[in-house]
Amino acid sequence: EGEKYLCVWRPFPGIKNPKAEGIITTCVLDHENSHAYDLKACDKCRKDIYQPGRKFGNSMDFTECKAWTAEYDCLLSRLKECGDDSDCRLEIISWVNDVYRAIGKIKKCPIPAPPPWWNK
Repeated sequence: EGEKYLCVWRPFPGIKNPKAEGIITTCVLDHENSHAYDLKACDKCRKDIYQPGRKFGNSMDFTECKAWTAEYDCLLSRLKECGDDSDCRLEIISWVNDVYRAIGKIKKCPIPAPPPWWNK
């Protein structure tokens, strides 16, 4: 009680490849872990699922920008773990595209370089 735990809800929509699921799980945990530093201490945490408030000055846009960017960077760096598994690569590429679009919708979030395959 009073401790922070990261949660990842699975299965991920559209992800069927076990290797891709493992990569995405790791990167979603990076996303969630970036939020841990933006949350207040659990002074009144309960035993059920509960999220304490954000620290003063950390807006939702700021924390989400940081989190989605962490997930994006993780996915790009881990894509090579698919090796020659084309199903894994396609599922990761699709997930990266969705994450990149999500970053673009966050106010004042610096948009990272697009993935190498990105066509505008």
